[in-house]
Amino acid sequence: MRQAIDDIARIVGATNVKITKVPTLALRVLGLFNTDIRELPKTLYQFEVPFIIDDSETRTTFGLVPTPWDEVLKSSIAFYSKD
Repeated sequence: MRQAIDDIARIVGATNVKITKVPTLALRVLGLFNTDIRELPKTLYQFEVPFIIDDSETRTTFGLVPTPWDEVLKSSIAFYSKD
């Protein structure tokens, strides 16, 4: 997560971006009032250890290649920057 935020900050020219961890207990309490937040504790495992996806079968089967990360970020930032 830290790396993704740093990459976004670099592209938009932001510096010293501060992020903090929300305690699991806080997510569970907030989940009592918000159904979207209620689901977050179920996905925390994705942030505790490296989350590696093997796309080799998809590449082989469909001939797809991944879009470079910086291109994905620039495109997403441009989309959400539209007024």
